[in-house]
Order: sequence, then structure tokens, then C-alpha cells
Amino acid sequence: MSALSKIIDQLRSTASSLEKQRILNSNKDSELLKQLFWMTENPALNYFVRLESIRTNGTQELTLDILEDIKTKILGRLLTGNASREYFTGLLQSLCQEDADILVCMVNRDLDCKVGTALVNKTWPNLIVGMPCMLASKMDEKIAASLDYSKGLICQKKYDGGRAMAMVDNANGVTFLSRNGKPLELHGTFDELLSKYRGYVFDGELLVKTKNGTVENRQTGNGNYTRAVRGTISQEDADKFMYVVWDIVPIEKFFAGYDATPYRERLQHLIIITNEISSGRIELADGIHTTSKEKIDSFYDEMIQLGEEGAILKHPDSPWEDRRSKHMIKLKNESDIDAEVIGSMPHSKQPGWIGSLVCRTRDGKVEFNVGSGLTDDLRQKDPEYFLGKIVECKYNAIIKSKGSDIMSLFLPIFKQIRWDKTEANSLEELK
Repeated sequence: MSALSKIIDQLRSTASSLEKQRILNSNKDSELLKQLFWMTENPALNYFVRLESIRTNGTQELTLDILEDIKTKILGRLLTGNASREYFTGLLQSLCQEDADILVCMVNRDLDCKVGTALVNKTWPNLIVGMPCMLASKMDEKIAASLDYSKGLICQKKYDGGRAMAMVDNANGVTFLSRNGKPLELHGTFDELLSKYRGYVFDGELLVKTKNGTVENRQTGNGNYTRAVRGTISQEDADKFMYVVWDIVPIEKFFAGYDATPYRERLQHLIIITNEISSGRIELADGIHTTSKEKIDSFYDEMIQLGEEGAILKHPDSPWEDRRSKHMIKLKNESDIDAEVIGSMPHSKQPGWIGSLVCRTRDGKVEFNVGSGLTDDLRQKDPEYFLGKIVECKYNAIIKSKGSDIMSLFLPIFKQIRWDKTEANSLEELK
């Protein structure tokens, strides 16, 4: 067994984040391990292939020279298509079994050891630049008072799908990434439609359409999205997706974290593109541009009546920025939280079942139990299944816990496991 595979096995053998951090710290001087995580976790990289494990009789170990060769030939696009696949096949056959399996995991962007970007950056500070993402702020009194309707505001439907950034590189390669930079396996279902718009990143959500053109319910749609995150989705299910887009940014400005182009111009660019595509597979987010607060209120009410989550209010002069923007505001009745599961409580009436999950924010300032929303299937799982996972819940308010400085949530409801996220929210983000 190679030295590298021993480290990865150690990381896989423990569920404790503290123990994983200890293992990483004790091996932080390994440039090979550092590069392996960089080439796995970096959202800006694209190998344009998904590998399957093979049986090999090779004896070579994975080395820095091999990783550098992959950077030059694959990431540098010297080899593409079948030539790329042949390169990887030959390389895998030359490696010992353990290192060949590690290489497959690296290219497929998951080392299967539950070590995400947060732990990697604790070991090697700023090694992985987080996936850029423009997020909406919550409406509060200060924001409400600052809104200038006379200049016009854009109000769009708040969709309830899976966030997806489609990156079209200068070689016409199309890569779909989740909010935290995890590649989405879509079997190229949108590649032909998007490939000619090279040098841009599209921002939007993946939804599942039924045969009669309506959007599937959240449970079905997010089940498809989860399979795309895990890389287990079939071509048939990937073809059921539609892609709703609301923003477009040049790649270099996307990874720089800022584009000064006003949103009205970015939106106009998207209108032209979606009209050109005109396939029904890629659509522009529904919305209005108005100077009337009454029309915005009416649009929001209509979305609620239709069972949608609400609406997003956007300033037409807003730049694109890698942050929670004050120029993009969520209009919705309930709030969402992504929290880490740190334990569970037993069911009071069903022995052996989970009654509730114990969750907390990453800063430890909010802790709560959530049982509402858990299905019977989830309640019957081994509690270890949930430990360390990020779960999305909705709630009505952040409240003060009696006799404690730790905050809690009022009426939390479990929504789903966030397979595309590795980091919980903080209290400051919730505020």
C-alpha cells in the first residue's frame, strides 16, 4: 500500500472531523497530498470526463509528476475527447490498485473520505478558493427603507430547484457546478445548447419538467438533483431537467468575484441568448420590471398563491458580486438554514427510531432539534448516517434559549440533506 493510500484510508476510517483534521495536519508537509486535494476540490478545474474504477496489475504509485502531467495534458486541453479517455486508461493501468482508485476519485471530484473545502483550507490556508456565488439578502427594515421604486426594480420568481452554475470554457466545454463547486453529472444534456457561449458562467436552477410541461414537485426534482450531485443519475433522468437562468457573467470576472456590468445589461444578454436557444430546455426566470410597489406586491402574492416560495427583488444597476448582496432581496414568509447534524434524540413512541436530529450552526451559536419533516424511512436509519451531514431546514424565527446564550429556532422543519454542501451557516449569515 502506498503512503498516499494509507493517509486516505485513515481519513476514510473515521467520522470525526477533529480526527480528520489531526490526520491532515500530521501530513500537511506532503506536497502530493496537498496537490491531490487541490485537484479534487478546486471548482475552477474541469477534467471533462468521468472515470470508472478498473482492475489493474500496475505497480507504479501516484506522484507529483503524474499530477503535473494531468494538469498539462488534461486541464491544459492538450488532450480532449477519446484521446483524454485513452490517456487516463493507460495511466490507471500503470498504477497500483489503491492509487488507481484514488485517481478515479480525484477526477470524479470526490475522494470519498468526507473531507471538504473547509477542512482542506484549515490545513493549507486559502488553498481552495470557494465557489463564487451571489446570494440574496433577507428583507429587513433598513433595506425596505432604502428601496427606490421610482428608478424601477426587477422582481423574479423564487424557484425551488437545485442551484447550478454552468461554466462554458474557451474550448466550448460545459461544466455544471453546484453552489459549493461540486460537479453535477448531467451526461451532457445541455452541452449542445450552451457550448457556443464560450467564456461565460450561467447562474440558475435545475428543475424537473413533466411530460405535460409542468414542473415536478420539490421531492422529485431534488431527488434528481441529488443523483446529479452524487454522479449516479441516469441519462434518462438527466434529460428530464430544464435549466432556468437569471444571470450571466464572464468566467474571468466570475472567479475574480466581481463584475460591474449592471444587472439590466446582464439580463438583456440572457434574454437574447434564451431567445436564440428557444428550445424549452433553457428558460429565463419569470419576472417583471416595474416602478410600482403595488405590482411587485401583486407579483409576490401571485407566486404564493401558485405555491411558489416567493420572489427575488433585484436592483437593475446591481453589479455581480461574490457575496450576499444588498441589491438582491428575498421575499418569502419562512427562512432557510443549512445546519450540521451533531447528534440525534430517540423517538418517544417507536423504539430504535430517530425522534429528532440535533443540529447547529458552524459557529455553534444556534443549536436546535428538528423532527418535523423527517419521513419514516429517515427516522429508521442508523443515527450515524446523519452525523456530520449538512441538512436544510426552514423556520419562522431565531429565538433565545432559556437559561443559555445559545440561540434556537422557532418551528424548524426538516427539508432535505444538502449533498452539495459541506459547510453550515453561521448566525451572522442567518441574520
